Amino acid sequence: MDAGLDVSNDEFNTANELRSFDVGYRVIEEDSRLQNLTLADWKLMAGGDKINYPGEVATPTAEMLGAKILFNSVISTPGAKFMTMDISNFYLMTPLLRPEYIRVKLIDLPEEIIQEYKLREKANKKGCIFLKVVKGMYGLPQAGLLANQLLEKRLNKHGYYQSKIIPGLWKHKTRPIQFTLVVDDFGVKYVGKEHADHLKRVLEEHYKVTADWAGERYVGIHLKWDYDKRQCHLFIFIPGYVKKSLIQFGHKLEENLKQNQPFPHTPIKYGAEKQYAKEPKQSPPLDARNKKFIQKVCGKLLFLARAVDSTLLTPISAIAAQCAEPTEETMKQTKQLLDYIASQEEAVITYNKSSMILAVHSDASYLSEPKARSRAGGHFFLSHDTDNPPNNGAILNIAHIIKHVMSSATEAELAALYIMAREAVYIRIILKEMGHK
Repeated sequence: MDAGLDVSNDEFNTANELRSFDVGYRVIEEDSRLQNLTLADWKLMAGGDKINYPGEVATPTAEMLGAKILFNSVISTPGAKFMTMDISNFYLMTPLLRPEYIRVKLIDLPEEIIQEYKLREKANKKGCIFLKVVKGMYGLPQAGLLANQLLEKRLNKHGYYQSKIIPGLWKHKTRPIQFTLVVDDFGVKYVGKEHADHLKRVLEEHYKVTADWAGERYVGIHLKWDYDKRQCHLFIFIPGYVKKSLIQFGHKLEENLKQNQPFPHTPIKYGAEKQYAKEPKQSPPLDARNKKFIQKVCGKLLFLARAVDSTLLTPISAIAAQCAEPTEETMKQTKQLLDYIASQEEAVITYNKSSMILAVHSDASYLSEPKARSRAGGHFFLSHDTDNPPNNGAILNIAHIIKHVMSSATEAELAALYIMAREAVYIRIILKEMGHK
């Protein structure tokens, strides 16, 4: 199935005859082998890679960092609660700024659709028809942005507006309500249920909305709220995420083995007067299949690391840095990482009520990485305005390999401090936008 193709005049006329063929909601699946599906099982998707769209397509959306700060804001604001809402078919039926065209072979369409729309009469000599797309549908590169812009226009009429600085953060001109928006998922902080009800009613004027007043799931994270203690516990929502990952990679933990270390450590040399760069280990290179395996492991576990289990960040970073030319030593490190997640209990982050003051811990390890590189580490959390802020659940953890070669441990510490300060500036902007000065 192709979209956005150049067509001849005869074919274009055929496409124009199909203006009444509303493909904004129609059903077709790109797999003609599935002969037993009913019409309700089929969906139409445009080939977005075939479309040369001249306009902007990037959609402003909230990131995990913004969501975690919002969770902290909920438990730190007196009387505030959290709920989520989801819009069904958000990308569908949004008017396009220009039409697109899809070429479809008749052999790929269910016979019921062919007969209902008399498509054989409209097909060209090659047995293809052309559909004119005038409303949003899956696969169009501009669908997300246009749907977001239409949503913004509709919400603006009722006093809601999107931050011009922080993508995906929304507020109201007068009501004590804020929310982050990730595609069609709303994470809503509100003080007073009537304000959340107002947002829900506004959305229901144009969309089908599903609301979760317990606010237990958002951006793939399971949330457990304790408003009496003003606490929030974060888990990975997908049941058995680690177990399913281990099955996917065909990895089994050896009997009676418990791995408590996600990555091989660098032995401490007491009494050493000088520190030298690590000598690269001579290890045979891996083939393409094993290289792909390591890349999949890193990609699969990265979400878990960023969401709740920061102990995975350093090993994933170190292994990913070797993915261009992985060796058997890289595979050994990957197996150790899988042993580690198989051995450990489910990771949990707990947020406690705070004054919403940003605190940052910065550190560096000198010459701890291959090619004489050093590593920067940072822990960002929201706490109180004291000389020694009490620790809280992390809103962000950083484990970066410093790009440049550091000449001393002091220089590595300064480089790490710069990296953390750079991130802290952006976080302070988010806090200010949420009303925390």
